[in-house]
Amino acid sequence: DRLKVTDLPFELEQTQVGLLAQADEFRRRGDYAKAMVYLFSHLLVELDSSGLIRLERGKTNRSYLRELAPHERIGTYMQLAVRWFEHVFFGKNAMDSAAFDRLRERVPEMESWMKGRELQRDLQRDN
Repeated sequence: DRLKVTDLPFELEQTQVGLLAQADEFRRRGDYAKAMVYLFSHLLVELDSSGLIRLERGKTNRSYLRELAPHERIGTYMQLAVRWFEHVFFGKNAMDSAAFDRLRERVPEMESWMKGRELQRDLQRDN
């Protein structure tokens, strides 16, 4: 996580825990906007690690969504995550617990799908 965090298009507070754990901590505190920033950061790092996007400083969220176009399932989820991230980060708007929880509860499913993509890529490389 630490190496890829430097490629994120925004600065995050240094933390000893992972991005998803930090998102959960902000959620516990009731700061859903900050929780969303960390959740979105976690997703970008995971997408990069699985080879679905190439995380680079200066890239736009729309660029990442274009990279995900061949992957409809994750692309649809990320479109919603991008909208919420931009709503709270750039728009400085609030986010409620229900909206955050709907995104957060799907993270294990998305991570499982990303790992499946990683496995497929590794198998293709070995053949």
